[in-house]
Amino acid sequence: MFCSNCGTKVKGKASFCQSCGKSIDKGKATTLAERTVSEFMIANLFKGRIGRKEWVLGIILLIGMLFATAFLIASISEYLILLIPLYIVYAVFLFSLHIRRLHDLNYSGWVALVFSIPIANLILLLILTLSSGKEIENRYGKKLDPNAKLLDVLLGKVN
Repeated sequence: MFCSNCGTKVKGKASFCQSCGKSIDKGKATTLAERTVSEFMIANLFKGRIGRKEWVLGIILLIGMLFATAFLIASISEYLILLIPLYIVYAVFLFSLHIRRLHDLNYSGWVALVFSIPIANLILLLILTLSSGKEIENRYGKKLDPNAKLLDVLLGKVN
């Protein structure tokens, strides 16, 4: 089982989590299967922080995926309607990258809504590109582990 507070594996029949010290509620502690499913939930895409490098690489990856899917589906013109759900998924992923980058700068994710305002979106893009993240822990978590795998970072599995 895993702690429902921090997600650390709980040893045996422990009453308290050895990592965070919270009391283990046997009804709330999760199994590995439940934890694996929850790791891929969309809410995890919006938690934590990512640095400039991961943010830029995520955007480059997203642009590559956009072109690849558009090229594949556009070559079969009767399936163009399939692009709509894909673009929605890509938009959510891009939005999550912006939110986690804002968290690295200790700003609320709601600031990402500025991307919907013309000219202000360019200013925010410059801020996200040129500003370095906070080295210390902020209200959105610790600085990203430099040894973290890029794919885990982009999918929100590493906070």
